[in-house]
Order: sequence, then structure tokens, then C-alpha cells
Amino acid sequence: AHPQEFVSVHAELQEYGVLLVPRLVMEGGMLRLTGAAVVEDGRLVGWLNDEETEGANWLLGHVLRSLVAVPCPVDDGSPIAAWVRLHRRSVRTRMEDGLPRFDILLTMTAWLVDAGRCPVVPEKASDRRRIEAELTAAVKRLAEAAVRRAQQELRVDYLRLREELRRALPAAAEELDWKQTFPAVRVDVDVRMAAGGVVFPGESLRTVPYD
Repeated sequence: AHPQEFVSVHAELQEYGVLLVPRLVMEGGMLRLTGAAVVEDGRLVGWLNDEETEGANWLLGHVLRSLVAVPCPVDDGSPIAAWVRLHRRSVRTRMEDGLPRFDILLTMTAWLVDAGRCPVVPEKASDRRRIEAELTAAVKRLAEAAVRRAQQELRVDYLRLREELRRALPAAAEELDWKQTFPAVRVDVDVRMAAGGVVFPGESLRTVPYD
């Protein structure tokens, strides 16, 4: 969920029927954004926690950058942190066994900001690959948490997959009862590092489009 003006909230509800609204709570005398409300047809139908909200933002393409902390791949007691940014989002939509299937590919870039206690060697390709694997796995867990919450628990398409179906297969989208179909569709999420990999402190970004 991301901050929006009332006019845009109304417009999105009119267009999509469902919307994520940032949740603002008072903690320790201070206001804090945590999670999101799921609004469908003007009614509150449920809540997302922080992880589910961030995962939804990745899948919707709303992430500008996010601070992700993961274990050091060679020493679990020394976590590392990186700013990660969505580089590209693509959705492949097709029918499989009478139901829609969505293959979502997210590619991202990453800048390490805290790895001082992690004994990795930037010049060592295997160390870089292990850090990339940790970071992409962390984002994938967030995205899959958002999918589970949408399909299995709330049964509400706040990920706007119906819009992907309408663009790719408009005839199928018109024929299906989406409210009944959505919980059963297959959604596969793949997260990869964009070409150039993780950028260590002192290095320059070497990103080219991922193919």
C-alpha cells in the first residue's frame, strides 16, 4: 500500500473494485504506518501485516526501494542489509487445465549497505551469488505471503490479476466468474537479480536489462 489522495482512491475503487489502504496506528504516542487495509467494493474485508503488504507492493510494481535484511551466507550470526529496487516486472498469463495461470517475474537491483561483519569477499563470484540468492529468496517469501493471503484467506484479488487476464485473454476474463475462480488459479512467482548483480560499497551499478 502506498499513500494516495482521496480522488485516486475513489478512482481505483471504481476501476478495480479493490484497493489496499495504508494502515496508520498509534504506538508509544507516535503514529506509525504498519500493514494495510483491504477494501473491496467500499467495504473493509481484512488486513495485511507488514510482510504481506510489502509482498503485495512488489507484485503490483509499487516498490521504489526497500531495505531488506538477510543472514550472512557464510555466518548466520552476522546479518547483512541491502537497499533493493524493482528493476522489471513481467506477467505471463495463459490458460492451463481450464484455469488461468500467472507466471510473475520480478527482477531487482541491490546495494549492500551493511555487510561489515559478514566475511564475504566481493571479488569472489561464489560469495556474490550466495548473497544474491539470500536477497531474492527474501523478496520471494514476501511476494508468496501476499499471494497466500489473497487466495487462501481473504479470497480477494487485491493483486489485480484479473486485469492481467483481461489484457492477455479478454474472452476468458469475460467468461469466468472471477470471485469463484480466483482462489483456484495458479500463481508462480520468480525473483531474480538483474544483470550486474549486487553492488558492494564503493562499486558502481552495472545494470543492464534482464533477459
